[in-house]
Amino acid sequence: MPPAPSRDDDASPETGELYSIYLLPTAWRHGLGTALHDHAMTTLAGTFATATLWVLSTNTRARRFYERVGWTPDPRTKIDTVADGRITLEEVRYRFSLRDRS
Repeated sequence: MPPAPSRDDDASPETGELYSIYLLPTAWRHGLGTALHDHAMTTLAGTFATATLWVLSTNTRARRFYERVGWTPDPRTKIDTVADGRITLEEVRYRFSLRDRS
């Protein structure tokens, strides 16, 4: 997949986005998430100076992972609604400088 620009309305043209990394629980703790992350970040670094990602505020496992690999929480949050408005999901944005990865 080619590097993707950020979909955020406040993003500069130099901001890419890591859309998602999902692994089945049976694949956790084997280094696969880190390998996927590192590959995605190297790809993004070829085009962008900064990357952002959104993660559910309650997904503590993912948030710990992203913080461990160098992402910083950004003050921006958003609420998404699904299931015809019956379910709300709070997401927090993270930011990563790609300048030293290219």
